[in-house]
Amino acid sequence: MGDRRSYGGGRGNVPERRVSATRHSDRSQRNLLAGVGFFVAALVIIGAILFVGGGDDDDPGNQGLVATTVSGTATEDSGSILESATNTSTTEATSGPNTATSTSRAVPPTATTEVDDPTATINEEPEEVDPTEAETDTEDHEDTEPTEEPVESVPDPTEEPPLVGDFGTLPPAQVVSGGTSRTLNLDFELATSLSNSPSSAIVYLLEFPAWTESDVESLAANLGLDGEVEGGPGNYQVFGSTAEIYFSGSTIQYVYTGTLPDLELGSDSAVIQSASDWIYANGFIGGDLDGGAVIGRDDEAGRAVVLFRPADVSPVLSFVPSATVTIGPGGTVVEARIRWPSDYIGSEYGLWSGDTLWNRILAGQGSVEADLSGVAGSGALSGTMAVYEIWIAYSYAGSPGSDEYLVPLVVFSGEATINETGDVVPVSIYVPAVAGQSTPQG
Repeated sequence: MGDRRSYGGGRGNVPERRVSATRHSDRSQRNLLAGVGFFVAALVIIGAILFVGGGDDDDPGNQGLVATTVSGTATEDSGSILESATNTSTTEATSGPNTATSTSRAVPPTATTEVDDPTATINEEPEEVDPTEAETDTEDHEDTEPTEEPVESVPDPTEEPPLVGDFGTLPPAQVVSGGTSRTLNLDFELATSLSNSPSSAIVYLLEFPAWTESDVESLAANLGLDGEVEGGPGNYQVFGSTAEIYFSGSTIQYVYTGTLPDLELGSDSAVIQSASDWIYANGFIGGDLDGGAVIGRDDEAGRAVVLFRPADVSPVLSFVPSATVTIGPGGTVVEARIRWPSDYIGSEYGLWSGDTLWNRILAGQGSVEADLSGVAGSGALSGTMAVYEIWIAYSYAGSPGSDEYLVPLVVFSGEATINETGDVVPVSIYVPAVAGQSTPQG
């Protein structure tokens, strides 16, 4: 500890110097021994505290505290040294000739260290503090008022709109039906559940062939036409000695100009077979024909008209796509008109609910088809229709030169009892069902 250390035994804050052993009195010796004893005791206490509470300043447990430098002169007696050491029990001390410097680890930033000497001062020199831990420590001690937990609002249930497929909003459908030959006013009865109404269906984008000059030459050769190909893309013609053929956009028209044989027309089944054989043999359509139907017949003129619609998408109510073939005597093809897609591209669309569609029927927005040819008399009729089935049919939407589709209609079908005559006739009502379509055409 060296001869320059102060023991704090002098008065008036003047430190006493050590004297040799040959010159001190008995009293000075006792005082010296007492001072040394207290000093040793203080050092033992300080060392013990430092051993327990000391540590590396980098210890995470000591972060967030401040460093305080305590400077002051030694107290009058050695008891003040012990008291001062007790008040700064968590400090590391370094001794100088007249000062005791300590680094505090436990004193909060606003605290002051109590010492007996009124002249002692505290110089606070804050060390760097981790802001995250400092804020956390502050938040842990702040008095917070309880807050009410937010109440989640439950939205009113709404019906989800029907699915819109890959083609977006569709053009209006052509609702084509047989109609009625007389005015028919109907009341309705449901003999089936509206839940049977389908919730979705496939919409088909139609891809029509773009005929090339080479295609036209091949088709003309199959037909036995000996003329040259005339015209250009989208508008070709070939004129032969017995027939002519025209390609206008996606439509093909054929006309026979030769002499017809003197033969019978044949039965409906024979007429249909002759028409389908001719279409397939000349490569107009690939295996997509339905069974065909005779839609007109004149035995005196020797003519029968056969209508074909697609088999891959069925039933189709519109005349696009279709192929009509007029058969003459002996199965000769007199005329044909073909507008047929080369491909169908499908996408699923949602349909309006059965309740919505039924309300539209009640509001007169459906297209009615009924065969009243067997009902006697003339004039308006009335009746009650019982609906037994709900199903899907297709119709055309769009126009040549733009996107063209087959779109689903929902069909409500059943029987109507005619009030005036008691006759029971089949009736079908067609309703456009795809969401996002405009007002139907037709």
